[in-house]
Amino acid sequence: MTDMIEATVATKEITTIVPEVTLIAETPMQLEAAQPQLVEWVNFRLKECNIEVTDLTENLATAKKNHWNTAALGRALAKAVKSKNYYVKVLEALKAGYYLVPNFPGDVIAIRTTRKKPVPNDLVTTSRFNTPNSRQNTSASPLGEGAWVGENAVQEETQKVLPPKEGFPNNANIEYHRYNSEFTSVDFPFLLAKPQILKATERAMLFKCFDEITVLPGQNRHYGDPMIFGTIKMDCGKYGTSTKSLTFLITWFIELKDI
Repeated sequence: MTDMIEATVATKEITTIVPEVTLIAETPMQLEAAQPQLVEWVNFRLKECNIEVTDLTENLATAKKNHWNTAALGRALAKAVKSKNYYVKVLEALKAGYYLVPNFPGDVIAIRTTRKKPVPNDLVTTSRFNTPNSRQNTSASPLGEGAWVGENAVQEETQKVLPPKEGFPNNANIEYHRYNSEFTSVDFPFLLAKPQILKATERAMLFKCFDEITVLPGQNRHYGDPMIFGTIKMDCGKYGTSTKSLTFLITWFIELKDI
């Protein structure tokens, strides 16, 4: 006689399903009307993220207790936490009244980071002209964390005299070690911008919700009143790539006499 074993599978009921939403706005009134729907949608996503983080945290604890391999679970939990932090920042930006806009190709003037030192990008060379990449990436920190710094780091150099190569006794080479040593301060590139533009930028930076501050037009134009945007990123890898990125309008200004 074959014994019948009844198995009970415990499941966690998920009461929210993230809807597929497409929002189109052709007028400022429609843009304002879309804001509550965006907030509702992000709240849906955040609930799903919280469930995922809770489940993975419990699974990781079980794996550790039983001395199982936790590498895959650890990576999955880290990814879920980053996703949660991303939507927390998006939700706070929307609730603060910032409007979502397309990802314009603006110039980055400030990044938010929790790092104490820049990524050094060490370069050892005998060339007098080669330099490492000074550009730094945001660490996509959680809401309220980190400090604002300039996108490009300060570089330092040390030199070492190399012994002459065999057969060339009078040709000593110099070896250069160049690296990024310190963060730079944020430099607002528009000299004659209206005070309201700077104040709005300051408020957005104190909010510590955005990961980057960008400007249009580019930094090669040092006069006039720019458009200022805040960007929220999911995560930045080694080369500054981000799996998700959203841009919000911080402020813009038009002189009617220029129209």
